[in-house]
Amino acid sequence: MHHELLNIRSGGMSEAFACRLHQNPASIPEMIDQIKSSNPMVAWRAAWILDKLAEKHAASLLPHHSQLVDLLKETQSNGVRRHLTRILGNNPSKACEDGKLVDLCLEWILLPKIPVAVKANAMLLMLGICKIYPDLIHELRLAIEAGLEEGSPGYKSRAKKVLQKL
Repeated sequence: MHHELLNIRSGGMSEAFACRLHQNPASIPEMIDQIKSSNPMVAWRAAWILDKLAEKHAASLLPHHSQLVDLLKETQSNGVRRHLTRILGNNPSKACEDGKLVDLCLEWILLPKIPVAVKANAMLLMLGICKIYPDLIHELRLAIEAGLEEGSPGYKSRAKKVLQKL
């Protein structure tokens, strides 16, 4: 699978790969394992394919959410973070109710060096967690508002939408 991931050259190829995973769900754990690869391109593409799978067949990843949360907490790759926060933010589950994950999401929202896509997806993920733990709303609101003044247009757009829903 490692070699196949390195050969992906387009969104269409990643969607075809995701379709194959949907047709053969027994391969999903192997794809999840690829996120741990020491090759950053392999790790990112594995997360990208899982994100594509989640877009159309979110239920196929629900049994793996605990693993995805653990990988999200461990990864240093913003590319992998982008996809995992998106998967988990769009399809919240009990696995997301994790104190360390909450702390990391708030940190990512606040840190200037974190890419906007990771920040935006972390906001979405936190919004879902706040529905379960309303005590976190104030903390999320403060984190988001801290970046509003100097945030990019993408940051401001997502921030405003999340703040309205809070």
